[in-house]
Amino acid sequence: MTGSLGGERGTRALLNPAFILLLGGALGVWRLVRPDGGWRAWGVGFVVAGLLADLAGNWLEYGPFPSLSVPGWGILLLGWLAVGPLGAILISFAEVRRPKLPAVARVGLLLLALLPFAAFGADAIIGGDTGEGIGVGALIFGFGWALVGISLVGRPSAGLPASDRTAAR
Repeated sequence: MTGSLGGERGTRALLNPAFILLLGGALGVWRLVRPDGGWRAWGVGFVVAGLLADLAGNWLEYGPFPSLSVPGWGILLLGWLAVGPLGAILISFAEVRRPKLPAVARVGLLLLALLPFAAFGADAIIGGDTGEGIGVGALIFGFGWALVGISLVGRPSAGLPASDRTAAR
């Protein structure tokens, strides 16, 4: 059944819309922190770049070109385990210095920063992969983004210029 959504290919195909929705959320956070610049802006930039790498890598690995599956896996891992978590770490450092996001968002970002170790453990990162933590890593990834999203719900004027905020009231 080549057209079914069964197996890993079908499951990974469902990640593409999820990555696009996460990009939308990351751009919403960027709009909130953009005026501050600095570590926050760099951090959100890295998170967006990591999600773009995840999307591109997933599409290349399971897309229409089977010869690109190995580079696609590498690009996906680069975004998932390095670039995205680095962005979450940068935002977390900025939040320690001068908190702007709600506490629940800071917890979510900390979970995203710890994703590589949660997903694979130290053994996998330095060479011995049992693959047991993939499910845990996926749950932490989703839970971290859920906390960030929940913290921003109900903040309709967040990130808007002052003139737009007064018009929205």
